[in-house]
Amino acid sequence: RATLGVANGAGLTVEQGAGMIVNGDFAVGGGTVCTVAGTLENNGKIDVNYGTLDITGTYTAGETASVKKDTVGTINGIDTGSIILYSYVYDEATLAEALVPAEGYASTHVYLMCPDSDYDGTVDGPIVFTQNVTVPEGVELYLGYFVQNDVFVLGDGVTLTVNGELLIMSGATLGINWGGTVVNNGYTCNFGTIRSDGCFVQNGQLQQSGTVMGCEPVEAMAAEDLLAALESCGGQYVLTEAVGIS
Repeated sequence: RATLGVANGAGLTVEQGAGMIVNGDFAVGGGTVCTVAGTLENNGKIDVNYGTLDITGTYTAGETASVKKDTVGTINGIDTGSIILYSYVYDEATLAEALVPAEGYASTHVYLMCPDSDYDGTVDGPIVFTQNVTVPEGVELYLGYFVQNDVFVLGDGVTLTVNGELLIMSGATLGINWGGTVVNNGYTCNFGTIRSDGCFVQNGQLQQSGTVMGCEPVEAMAAEDLLAALESCGGQYVLTEAVGIS
């Protein structure tokens, strides 16, 4: 699959009467302005990252086409309802704001990564969640992205509720401390590692391509199975429906 990247500060113009067809990946970088006065046919992926894509001509999209931009980039001439808005987050403090669904966009993607301040490929340390986190419907939260060996930890008493999508990327680890809980009501995909001393409540869809260490995800269950679930999850469990215990 070929990639065409317009370098930072460069420019690209598709004049009237001319056309551009994207079957691979087309990236518009920071400080770059790409102007399309002719036609742009997208059958692949367009990514506007800190740049500008200005379409005054004609834009068409095939069935496999996707368009995404970061919160700084600008796209004119494509309906926002077909654009994925994404952002990069490096700490807990700015995560909640980033997880708010972007109104009018197709979906919101958030890439949470441990900081690498000296850019040597080694992260500064784990990101520890001290407050409850909710991934809303229409939002995808990616744990880890560029840097391998990212570590994310749910602290004691902290709950991560997934109503949208959670993706634990290859090389990343989600640690659930004793008393921590993940409640998956949406879709969770594990390409990395889940290391759990707490509880993972599975009510939605779970795709396992990685490793689970500690408590296995447990389904919502009848009252007679509750005690066994409590024991396996270190005494922490989230009831998702009413049960009677006599």
